[in-house]
Amino acid sequence: MGLPVALMEPNSVIGLANLLMAPFISRAYTAFALSEKHFSQEFIRRYGVPLRPGFEPKPYARSEEKLKILVLGGSQGAKALNEVLPKTFSELKTSLSIVHQCGHAHLEAVRARYKKSGYQSAEIVPFIEDMPRALENADLVVGRAGAGAVSEILAVGRPSLLIPYPFASGDHQRLNAQT
Repeated sequence: MGLPVALMEPNSVIGLANLLMAPFISRAYTAFALSEKHFSQEFIRRYGVPLRPGFEPKPYARSEEKLKILVLGGSQGAKALNEVLPKTFSELKTSLSIVHQCGHAHLEAVRARYKKSGYQSAEIVPFIEDMPRALENADLVVGRAGAGAVSEILAVGRPSLLIPYPFASGDHQRLNAQT
């Protein structure tokens, strides 16, 4: 039809749909240089991942005795994080304040794991609506390495321990975390 076509590739490894569209585009908006080899250089604009309002650098000052940890597994939750972290946190020799976003389907199971581990003060939530505020309140973020999550954490400016989903297409989460 002769219409210009633009696409956005937020990950370090190009997705299949974008790979199939690459020969037909007139603009590619990217976040990582690794994905750009599939596009003509003249069409590339590296602008990063678009974020909702509120994701900007926030001053950091740790004022509480407890280390505030935010666990993010994406909107569906991350099974491995949901299963391993409650016991792990209970074995640490430091006082923690934990907010664990686990996904709607896993809420009761994760609450039970924290209770069984003896770590009952964690706040277990299925989903976080105000992510900029949750990130601002964290001393450390533990989570997956999807393009959106990595971009939001970096935009707010919080340290993170990224645990890439090992079955992600093209191992893009590992590459997102490394880049």
